[in-house]
Amino acid sequence: YNCIGNHETFCNAHTNTNAFLHREFIDGTPGMVSDGRNGGYYYADNDKFALRLIALNHYDFECESNNPRDKYTILEPQLKWLAETLRDAAEKNLGVIIFSHESDEVIPAGANNFGFCQDFSPYPWGIPKPRTAHPVTDIVDAFRHGKPVKGKYTWETTGATVTVDESFDKKGDFICYLNGHTHGDYVGYIPSHPDQLSICMPCTGCFPEGYHNIGEELSDLTRIPGTVIA
Repeated sequence: YNCIGNHETFCNAHTNTNAFLHREFIDGTPGMVSDGRNGGYYYADNDKFALRLIALNHYDFECESNNPRDKYTILEPQLKWLAETLRDAAEKNLGVIIFSHESDEVIPAGANNFGFCQDFSPYPWGIPKPRTAHPVTDIVDAFRHGKPVKGKYTWETTGATVTVDESFDKKGDFICYLNGHTHGDYVGYIPSHPDQLSICMPCTGCFPEGYHNIGEELSDLTRIPGTVIA
């Protein structure tokens, strides 16, 4: 299952639209269901495991063609679609995993008693600063507890403001977030919602060698199906 990352959004001075990226990387995903906006987000259900996989696009901000568009933003249509998708999952008794290229509430090493990582330093983008409120995590909290959520949020990277006003009549089963971007291997909980698990997956390598001083030094875990890493 593909999701849009920061390196897909631009190449030198050329920027790629979400419609282009949706067509190139997401159309054709088995069982993919989107809202028709070609916005780079979708869900796919696995009936065997009663599971719904939701892919978000964290680069929902289109900008001038001469500027990189890797600006972390999720706009109102995607947030409304997320709430509708979660309500439907609750009605169908499907467990939910939400994945995306990055999360701005990821957990650095030693941030809590449950965090661990694999050779996390150096961290080329700096340690993320936990936010007190985030529209996705607040929507997921309402989904988990079967309650309303209402708030206004302003994205720091673009200045875009979004409003959330949703309600959930039935409690849903949220499993975890899956993300990458930071190249490390670690797990922890969302600071603003300690009952939301966040898992970052390691990259298998980084080319060219030495790029951002990351690569094998952050990704030396060999993943073998059926084994357990101590």
